[in-house]
Amino acid sequence: GRRCAPPTEVDVVVVGAGVCGLIAARAAQKRGLSVAVLERRNVVGGIWSSVANSSSQVNSSEGGYRLADLVDGDAPHKANRDHSPTSEVLSDIGKLADALGDQVYCGVAVAKILPSGTGSIVVATINGKAQTIQAKGVVVACNDRVGAPRQVQYEGQSTFEARGGLVARGIGDDLSTYDFRGKRVVIVGFGAFAVENVRTALEVTPYLPYLPMHSIPHLLHPHLHLHLLTTLPRLPHSRTD
Repeated sequence: GRRCAPPTEVDVVVVGAGVCGLIAARAAQKRGLSVAVLERRNVVGGIWSSVANSSSQVNSSEGGYRLADLVDGDAPHKANRDHSPTSEVLSDIGKLADALGDQVYCGVAVAKILPSGTGSIVVATINGKAQTIQAKGVVVACNDRVGAPRQVQYEGQSTFEARGGLVARGIGDDLSTYDFRGKRVVIVGFGAFAVENVRTALEVTPYLPYLPMHSIPHLLHPHLHLHLLTTLPRLPHSRTD
């Protein structure tokens, strides 16, 4: 995306350059509308470029992930397939962003959206400077399901780790170099990243219980040879509270 000020007036402002934001922007663009995609970070891709593991997968036969179908003439050469890994999803996200051209603006933080007549005014900052954008419509495509991973300290965790135990979040490849072989693993929670870490750990270890969060204090006993993975995104229906 561009690192410059977005236009002061467009048909559609899209907040967030993740999968949903890019799809919405491309759909508006193909209908002949002017679009400005505002992304707070310096890279597009949402959770796929921030917290996803290299081993993350998605059922890309679902309509919401057939990204290449939105890029003119690209469908025969699309990367993703059924259960695409992160690399293939990111490849198609990149193609989708390229199709939007200079309508993606990175480093832009949206502060508020105000009603204005039949449209809206988007108040944003870029390089510390405030700017307003008049738009006929605004699409807010921020991911409020995952959010920022929470930092949790369990009772007995320090002692557990001092004796060789590991507590990790299981996101952003923070376990990519960890050797699961011969370890006893517990996955905490049942959200998307928890399920992913179950799959990863099962590839190398036959012992993998699932436990709800309230069981953890009893597990972090210094005499237990137990390695614990905690996955803590705020996902709906995930058992992490």
